[in-house]
Amino acid sequence: MDQAQHSAIVNFIWGIADDVLRDVCVRGKYRDVILPMTVIRRLDCLLEPTIALRACCVNLNALLKNLSPFSTFKQSACTSLVS
Repeated sequence: MDQAQHSAIVNFIWGIADDVLRDVCVRGKYRDVILPMTVIRRLDCLLEPTIALRACCVNLNALLKNLSPFSTFKQSACTSLVS
């Protein structure tokens, strides 16, 4: 990443901060909001491939609960992702 691209990204983020955080928090406290939100977004991007797997597990567990005549059934490792 070159300096120009880095500056463009930084200016974009701070521009959003000025638009969204104005009158919500003091300008000096923006970093207390932006840094955690940036970390959360990066984690969200990393975990995105697992979203379909978790949805599949939820649907499978609901199906098993409806079809099973028993009150309990063996749970897989996939179930622990949902819980």
